[in-house]
Parts: sequence; C-alpha cells; structure tokens
Amino acid sequence: MARKKSTKSAQRSGKQSASTDRAVGTKDNGAPNQGVRVVMILKMLHDAPKGLSVNEIMAKLFSKHSAEIDRRQINRDLKFIGEAGIGLEVERIGKTPVYKIPANERVLSLKSIQEGAQLVTQLLKDILPQSSKIDVDGMVDQIANIVRNEGDIQTLGSAKLMHSVHAGTWQREVNAGILSESFAAVAKKKLVFIRYGSSVGKQQHVLPCTIVMYLGRLYLIVFEAKKNDYFVFAIDRIHEIRPDPKSRVHQHEFDEKKFMKTRFGIWSTIKNDENPSGTYKVVVDVLAEDDKPHLLNEFVDRVWHPTQQKKVINDKTVRLTFTCGVSPELVSWVLRWAPHVRVVEPEFLKDKVRERAKALMEML
Repeated sequence: MARKKSTKSAQRSGKQSASTDRAVGTKDNGAPNQGVRVVMILKMLHDAPKGLSVNEIMAKLFSKHSAEIDRRQINRDLKFIGEAGIGLEVERIGKTPVYKIPANERVLSLKSIQEGAQLVTQLLKDILPQSSKIDVDGMVDQIANIVRNEGDIQTLGSAKLMHSVHAGTWQREVNAGILSESFAAVAKKKLVFIRYGSSVGKQQHVLPCTIVMYLGRLYLIVFEAKKNDYFVFAIDRIHEIRPDPKSRVHQHEFDEKKFMKTRFGIWSTIKNDENPSGTYKVVVDVLAEDDKPHLLNEFVDRVWHPTQQKKVINDKTVRLTFTCGVSPELVSWVLRWAPHVRVVEPEFLKDKVRERAKALMEML
C-alpha cells in the first residue's frame, strides 16, 4: 500500500472551488448543505482513525439523511477542508484514495460537535454578558444531548430556535462565495486583496481580523499595517476577496480597545482638525426622574463601550466615562436618551449634539 502524506492531494480533490458552492440551506431533497456536510465529514474522519474513502463518506451521509449526495459535492467538501487549513492525509488502497486526519492534527472540539454547534457557540458567546460565568460550550453540548435523547437529532439543525429582530434590517443580498472567503480569510490570518464598494478597480491589501454583525448587517474588520489602523467593510459590498499567495501567517490579534478608541459603535469619529487622533474622553451624566428610578439600571447593567467606567454620584445620577471617538452613533445615542443623558465633556460632542438637535427642530 503506497502512502502519501499530502495536504495538497486532498486540496486538489474536486474541480470546483468551495467559495462557488451554491448549497446554502437545506436542499429540497433533504440533503444537508455544505456547511453541515463539512462538519459531519470532519466528525466521521475524527472517529475513523484508519480513514474513509469518498464512497464510505457518501454511504454514511446517506444513512443519516436518506438523500443522494453527489460524489463531486464530497470532493468539493474535502477540498474546502484542506483550504480551511486542516491538512488531510491521503492513503491509496489500490486506486482508491482514503482520507484521514493525521494524529498530530487532531481537530479540536469534535467530540461533541453537532450540526451548527460551532456557529451557535460563537453567537452565544457574543450575546451573553462579558461577566457571565455560563459554560457556553457545555450548554451547547447539553442542548445537543437533550435533542438526541428525544430521538430527533435533526431538530437542532432545522428548528428555528433563535430569532434576530432589527429595525431596518439590510436587504442587500450577500454573495455566498464572498462570505465563505471572508470566514476563510479570517481563519487563515494571511493578507488578502479586496475590491470594495464603488472603487471596483482599486485593490486594497489588508489583513482580515474578524466578522461582526451590526444592526442586521455583516461587516469584515480588517487591519492595514501601513496605516496601523482598522477599517470596516460591509460584506455585501465586497466584489472580490483574493488571498495574497506571498503572504505569511500573521500573529496579529484583533484589539477591540484599539478598534473602538475612535468609535462608539462601528463607524469612525467625526473629523476634527483640533484633535487629529479622533480619540476623546467622553463624560456623560445619566439622570433619573422620580417616576423612573429604574432608568439608571438601563445604564448600570449595560456595557456601552469597552473602556466604560461607572461612578454613582447620588441615588439619581450615574456618571459614565468612555475613551472613544465622537462618531455619528454617539451623537444619536445621546439624543436617543435625552433628556436623561447630559454631556459633561468634550465640547466637541456638545457642539455636534446641538447641531443635530437644531437640524431636527428645523425639520418639524
């Protein structure tokens, strides 16, 4: 039996890029989409130290879903796994390639993985309070065990267990290939070329750092070394994201405080010649009325900014201090809570709030 340890062999399987696979959502015939298939294939390979052939993978998937899955789909899935940085080992038994995960490249968190569990875990970690002591990984496992014990494992993948409500949700279609490439680029930690927005012909050379959901829209946060700063790309406005073949792996970790130092939300500070850094010490007093004592809890129990500091002045006043940018979102935030929020400093923020309030009055 000839043996080859080659990630490239696994990556060459199939003829179509994973970024162009259009299997988004469950198909009409009940077959799982690519995301579900990839997770299931990884679990199969993890549990089969001797490896599996494409035919064996297809048979296992059919036994779980009772739906025909094309050989080309499996080849694309195996290629996607290789491109995602998981080096598959390929052994040939006669003319049949057998795929396995090498012992020194065990994939973490596969012991309890279920369909969508990784994504659910990330979402819950982002939603739950930063101070929460909840074991999110354990909670997701517990949900999976409950569903499995009830005998309907498909419920976890098909039921609408969570909803997201936004006022003004973006309706612009997100290209599945661009979204896949965005996730892959963040995972690989390598430089990419991006064509974005109205500047279709201009390529930007950046390092993808993370993907955020903000007010119902997906954004890719990137770092540009030459400017030593972060920038925000709406994923639905990205025309192309292409890996830089010459890039090495970067150890840069997304610095939330650095990203937020000129922001209150996702957009950068309003330009001001007197403060080119765009960073301000922002101080506001939250004022509760006699008939609304609970209002202070709206602020005390929430984190508005990673640099936030709280100080209780008296039983009706709480002072919040941030180090952030005076962005349009901060101005809107002050007006939203008016008259219960009073700006103490800086004067630049006071001026912007006055300008916005005057413009609003003129519209009425």
